[in-house]
Amino acid sequence: MARNPKYTVASFSDAARPLAEQLNASFVRLRMSTYAAGERVAHVGARVRGSCFLVEDVGADAESLLRVLLAANALMHSGASSVSLVAPWMAYGRQDRPTHPQESVGGEVIGVLFRSIFRRIFTLDAHSPAFASLFGGRLVSCFPAGIAADIASKHRATAIAAPDGGARDRARAVSTILGLPLLVCQKSRSKPGRRGVSVRAVSGEPRGHRVLLIDDMVDSGGTLAEAAQMLKKYGAVSVGAVVTHAANPKRVPSAATLGLSLLTVLHPRIRARIPPQITDLLSVAVRQAR
Repeated sequence: MARNPKYTVASFSDAARPLAEQLNASFVRLRMSTYAAGERVAHVGARVRGSCFLVEDVGADAESLLRVLLAANALMHSGASSVSLVAPWMAYGRQDRPTHPQESVGGEVIGVLFRSIFRRIFTLDAHSPAFASLFGGRLVSCFPAGIAADIASKHRATAIAAPDGGARDRARAVSTILGLPLLVCQKSRSKPGRRGVSVRAVSGEPRGHRVLLIDDMVDSGGTLAEAAQMLKKYGAVSVGAVVTHAANPKRVPSAATLGLSLLTVLHPRIRARIPPQITDLLSVAVRQAR
């Protein structure tokens, strides 16, 4: 099938090629080079036309952010009429508001930068509505409720749970698809890290259920571990979890260490690969928006 010349998908890796195919768009590879003084430069492999979709995860490191910004500029200089960002993972989502006086808010900084450069920003399961609001209405957050529901069905879950109030809407979306009871844990955090998390109560009745927790990410795993412990205390037969992201893909806690029967990360960010189901979800969002 001939490609639509009005659309281009660009990336530093071939992981975005399937998205280009689904959008019937041209694909162009990007590369970075470094001047002798250490300055970085982004290069586009070919001239582009029309609307361009830059596909790159935005990591917590400064290099990742710089790559995205330089790539967007290079695409505009290569002929793109507009550039939108497709970033399945976006770091700094948890920095959506000040937590202490006289400190930066990383999500706010990224929001200001991105909304001044990109026409639209597509991401997979933005951490919070507060984070999404920092992008001036340009951010589209795609929640993989259907994918999580399929996993819940496969593992014969009989109830869906949110490990804290922030995950309530995610868990509700999955429970609605499946027609299963919704449970919500109440969390408090005294300090960062696993030892600073405690879950005090559960709304709903876990007794006798095979429960599946739904959340946007796992980091130390403290929230999931405490929620699993509390659900079992209230009578859950087993507790598993599905999360969209791993904050650190090289250090994902095992299900066993968290007291879970399973732990599935939907976008694990390994081997520069985007899972096919995630590509499908993002392509639908891009098609609807363009």
